[in-house]
Amino acid sequence: MKNIYNGKSFIEEVLLGTNTNGIGFINESAQNHFQKSSAFTGFNSNANYANDIISVGLLNGNILEIGIDSGLTKSQAFCSCLKNDICRKLMINEAYIQIRPKQKYNAHLTLNPGNKVGHVNLAGNSYGSLGFFLLPRNKNENPCIISNNHVLADSNNANVGDAIYSLDGSAVRIGTLDNYVPITNGANRLDLAIAELHGFSNPIPKNSAGYRTPFIGEKVYKRGATTGVTNGIVRSLHYTSKINYGGFNAVFVDQIQITTGIAGHSFSAGGDSGSIIKSRTDNALVGLLFAGNGTWTLANHQTLVVQQLKQWGYPIK
Repeated sequence: MKNIYNGKSFIEEVLLGTNTNGIGFINESAQNHFQKSSAFTGFNSNANYANDIISVGLLNGNILEIGIDSGLTKSQAFCSCLKNDICRKLMINEAYIQIRPKQKYNAHLTLNPGNKVGHVNLAGNSYGSLGFFLLPRNKNENPCIISNNHVLADSNNANVGDAIYSLDGSAVRIGTLDNYVPITNGANRLDLAIAELHGFSNPIPKNSAGYRTPFIGEKVYKRGATTGVTNGIVRSLHYTSKINYGGFNAVFVDQIQITTGIAGHSFSAGGDSGSIIKSRTDNALVGLLFAGNGTWTLANHQTLVVQQLKQWGYPIK
């Protein structure tokens, strides 16, 4: 068990670029492997094989899953090579490691004229989803909406006070950006922003919803701006992956990973970012959707979302 956690930490350090020994090891071993086989001559033009590792996560049964870019030629052979090397270096039985080609995860933002909500910079170009409403901190303030940084704060390219729009049909200004968690080049856990509404006398329900950490195998659902209501199953609670934000990549750690469990059916699509994820069992809020790759969806833990909102001073029980 300890070796499996060490293996996860090792790959996370590679993703974050802080483990140069790990990168050097993978590069050297992979390069040696490919140079020994003429079938892999296409790899020789790529000097940094570690860049092709895009994700790592702990699955049920203490399985360490490592994802590599499925766009890589001969990726299945690379998986086999990498698996052998990691098992040898980290002394993990190969039965506990899965290395799979995967499509890169992307922050769920579409470049089609859309609906729902977004920062003024997105109006007419893209959109995200309103996650949930939040009561004001005091009687002199307005209610707020919760979504992602890349939806309401344009992936760090915003200032507090910027205009936020409803993008259902014609763009309509509905409020201003109140705060957001910056996306950094370190280990990220939240893609979160909050906007204050203006001109809405009674836009939110009076009842409050419970929140908690989900469990692996739990059935969940979400309502998003693009795909509507979809059902899924929690696959991992501690998933780490590079996320493509268009102009830059960011590593997110300890995320919730969700799948529908049905081949060809996705839990989310572009524009669903910011959707709140709820349990099918008790309707508790368990996650804030922010990224996906057409097969798997990633979400921030709702407990961390609430913790951050409390730090900002919002009245949450």
